[in-house]
Amino acid sequence: MDIMIAVQDVCVSSQWFTAIILSLCCFLPSCLPAGQTVDYASIESVVTRQGDTALLRCTSDGISKGAWLNRSSIIFAGNDKWSVDPRVSIVSSGGEYSLQIQKVDVTDDGLYTCSVQSERNPKPKHLHLVVKVPPKIYDISSDITVNEGSNVSLICTASGKPDPTISWRHITPLARKYDSGEYLNITGITRDQAGDYECSAMNDIASPDSKTVKVIVKCKYISVLATIWLPKQILIYINVHALPFLSTFSSPIVVQTCHCLCLQKVWHCVHFFFKMDVLLLFCTSEEY
Repeated sequence: MDIMIAVQDVCVSSQWFTAIILSLCCFLPSCLPAGQTVDYASIESVVTRQGDTALLRCTSDGISKGAWLNRSSIIFAGNDKWSVDPRVSIVSSGGEYSLQIQKVDVTDDGLYTCSVQSERNPKPKHLHLVVKVPPKIYDISSDITVNEGSNVSLICTASGKPDPTISWRHITPLARKYDSGEYLNITGITRDQAGDYECSAMNDIASPDSKTVKVIVKCKYISVLATIWLPKQILIYINVHALPFLSTFSSPIVVQTCHCLCLQKVWHCVHFFFKMDVLLLFCTSEEY
């Protein structure tokens, strides 16, 4: 008698299993009859962020059997796990038959179906898992050195979901911003446009990802004026960045100099003269 009951249970279980698999196949878009489509208006969206845990909720009366599938793959049939993915599990307490996915990634994005077998009539529930991804810059131009007057093109590319917006700004006290886009084009660059350029990739998921490019502009000419009062055995030293201007001196000094971000390697004093006990010294760079 016990053997007969066991055989009957196996047969019932086998019938349910066959029914639930067939019913699941009916919900696959690829198995739908010609002209019939999934009613996407009724699909519930579940939005999560890459790396978080997603919970796709589905309910059951605790007696009926249920199953989960993702696109063409069966994940769970009842409590039997078909998926080899260790991140997925079933939450089945208090009438709940929900699918949990840990550390979600973009590959988990897509349509999921929960089917609960009740009186041989499956009740499907479609859910669309949307995995959003923070912005990440994966390529940016290298630091460059150009001649004054040249045309400069910088590029910055980033990934994310939704697609990030890319913006540029020149890191100066004024912090000038440029039009959004992967490319930053500067026509006829001048010495005051040298410096660091920051690329920022932004979407509504996380803080912007930012990286910088250094643009060095080599100047053709630059003049520096040093005014030194009451000179006595003064040694003047000008380095490649124009500062420091003096290395040793034995008198009070006043220095007036234009600020330039360009590199100068060779300096030549081209003119100097005394005027009312004041030494005026003019230096220029012939480096281009």
